[in-house]
Amino acid sequence: MICSKDSTFPPAADPSAPPADDSSDGFGDYVFRPPRHPLSQMRANYEAKLDAYILDLMLPVFNLWRAEGGIEPAPPPDQPPPTAEEVVAARKELEEWEAWWADLEAAFKDEEPQPHKPRKATLVSVTKQAGRAGIDVARYEVKPDGTIAVVTGTPEPIEPGNPWPLDEFRTKETKQ
Repeated sequence: MICSKDSTFPPAADPSAPPADDSSDGFGDYVFRPPRHPLSQMRANYEAKLDAYILDLMLPVFNLWRAEGGIEPAPPPDQPPPTAEEVVAARKELEEWEAWWADLEAAFKDEEPQPHKPRKATLVSVTKQAGRAGIDVARYEVKPDGTIAVVTGTPEPIEPGNPWPLDEFRTKETKQ
């Protein structure tokens, strides 16, 4: 956040005092920050060392370009630049930690979940599908294993001389 010189938010502390925590944006008292992951901290340290090393190598070239363009040269950094050995050691340490972390995640990772079996078709869903497809269905047969067979054709009418009379299933009130 960029504030003007006269800004009073966040409350101004003594500018010569070091910050209360590792944040430099002035919101340390107002914002909760979870601790950084050790790998992200190591990666940030490695990248900072690499940046400082490259800056140390390229600063003379950049200053020559600036001088040719009439721009004031950049001052050298306040701290001594890291050596190539320090950068290589930081990279190796980071790679070792990344490999360890990948092994740890692989050890605790659950097995891949099994794909779900498709649902069994219901008689209602098969009827709807046959109706949408425009199939004339004579009957549906549900087999013991749960599969549904569709018999196509026109439905057969009930014969008038049916040997199974339905009168015995009727109640007394409906026989009248």
